[in-house]
Amino acid sequence: MTPTGAGVDLLFYRFGGRWNASNSDSVVAFDEVGSVVAEVTALLNTRSPFSADIGVSRRTVLEYGLADFSHYSPGSRRDARLLADLIREALVAYEPRLIIDSVTVDTPRPSRDCLSALISGHVRKRDYSMIPVRFPVSVGVAALPMR
Repeated sequence: MTPTGAGVDLLFYRFGGRWNASNSDSVVAFDEVGSVVAEVTALLNTRSPFSADIGVSRRTVLEYGLADFSHYSPGSRRDARLLADLIREALVAYEPRLIIDSVTVDTPRPSRDCLSALISGHVRKRDYSMIPVRFPVSVGVAALPMR
């Protein structure tokens, strides 16, 4: 019986490839940058039930996600910098393949519970080489336009 479905794709994706249903003996190449972007998007769209006051070195799987940021003003540049710091801390704690150069949060934000951020840095590949990356991430609302 040939395994099919999203669960199998996800399993092989996590272990270095994607299931190719047309040929059960092959696993297609793993997209490391795509994997990092997908994980960053999932991380930042998950709300941590804990405060942002927890240090990066003390984070566990229980604190996974981005702390609630709805109390930050959508129009404040100062709050945008604080949000960028929160995003950077979450990425440092939970995405070790991404070496962050900068995180920029757009201002003004459309609402208190969503934001758009631009992340730039390098992805560390399995062979320890580095790939420069720069990508936008929408947080909070799936329909938020990417720049």
